[in-house]
Amino acid sequence: MFMTIVFIFLMILLILTGGAAIHLGLFKAHRPETGFGKKVFGGIVAYVISTLVWLALYSYHYLGW
Repeated sequence: MFMTIVFIFLMILLILTGGAAIHLGLFKAHRPETGFGKKVFGGIVAYVISTLVWLALYSYHYLGW
C-alpha cells in the first residue's frame, strides 16, 4: 500500500516537472515578450506531451515489458 502511494506521487511529480521543463525549454514561455495566448497553448501542449511520455514510460517499467 505504501509503495503504491509513493509510485503515484512519483508519477505526478514526474509529469509536473516534465511539463514545466517542456513549457519553459521548448516553448520559451519564461520570456517576457511571449504572449499570454502562446503561454496558455504552450502549457497545454507541454503538459499533454509530458503526460503521454511519462505514462508510456511508467507503464512500460511498471508492467516489466
